[in-house]
Amino acid sequence: LKEMLEVSEIYALLVMDRKEAAIGILEGKRIEILQKMTSGVPSKVRAGGQSSQRFHRITEGLTKEFYKRIADEMKNLFYENKKLKGILIGGPIPTKDEFLEDGNLTTQLKDKVIAVKDIGDTEMHGLKMLVEACQDVLAEQESTKQKQILDEFFMMLAKQPEKVAYG
Repeated sequence: LKEMLEVSEIYALLVMDRKEAAIGILEGKRIEILQKMTSGVPSKVRAGGQSSQRFHRITEGLTKEFYKRIADEMKNLFYENKKLKGILIGGPIPTKDEFLEDGNLTTQLKDKVIAVKDIGDTEMHGLKMLVEACQDVLAEQESTKQKQILDEFFMMLAKQPEKVAYG
């Protein structure tokens, strides 16, 4: 019975901005935070005596390093996970797109990204908002799975009707 109740598929969740990130999983209806990270990128207010270009270069470098740390953590948590069905990413408009374009995420994980949504929060509430915003994508994933099962059923019915029961 425990095996029957065990969830066979999970979704990785990532909500991020330039300052913070939260990595979690969606397992059935349960959302769990696995890792919270902070970047250390200074805010837009800069210290006196620095040129704006130098300050910009420093913050960009710290941001890229933060994206790399997020990608490494995603790889550690999900790269070899056989249950991983897809990855949902949320964050402010430029941040999540920059993260995906930077190329730090391994190709195997990048191919599993099924939705990218605009979310403003990076805590547990942000993960919940991400799941809510992705309900259409998650429902489509489930209906695709059901369609594949029905296709397999009808194929068996046509080719080997003695192995199929219905009614």
